[in-house]
Amino acid sequence: MMKLLHRLRKMGLTLEFYYVHVGRPSDLQDVNESWEPKLAEYEAGFLHEEDMSEVASCEEWLSEELLLDRMRRGLKCFAVKHRGQIVSYLWCAFEEIACACYQTKLKENEVHLFNAYTRPDYRGKGLAPFMRYQCYNALSNMGIEKFYSVCDVFNAPSVRYKEKTNTPLHKLGLFFALGDKYSRNWILKEYETA
Repeated sequence: MMKLLHRLRKMGLTLEFYYVHVGRPSDLQDVNESWEPKLAEYEAGFLHEEDMSEVASCEEWLSEELLLDRMRRGLKCFAVKHRGQIVSYLWCAFEEIACACYQTKLKENEVHLFNAYTRPDYRGKGLAPFMRYQCYNALSNMGIEKFYSVCDVFNAPSVRYKEKTNTPLHKLGLFFALGDKYSRNWILKEYETA
């Protein structure tokens, strides 16, 4: 399905089914006991501008300039390190959700978490829920209560990530665009969230 939708996009027709998730720290309370002592060597926290060259080396499509621009616009990068090396990270936006398919302003107690990544040699170690939990706690200390994320319905790794982190569904949507001239967004279903 992803290949078909990608081909349609190349022809100027965009169809994107997406989920909006809303998480809270309580989503991960049942799993945090399993991390110790397995993840005792890992540390988590916000990164700084001097860390962006290392983050940019993780994914081909990222550049240090793009990441520095994010930070200068007030976005924050939260990461997990192992022996001083960044092995997993995600980004936090505080003003708006600015996905191509779904856009909305955020309130002062809300955040959009996006661009989560774990280095291939560290996958399968339980870092996704560990990082999410640590990030929730750090952001909760800043007054954040709602943690939004958006993912493509057919992006299996992203959907699995939300399942691993017990992030509840909030909305199912459909984005349609015909080139740059016309676009429309529909919310197909809203789910109850605690």
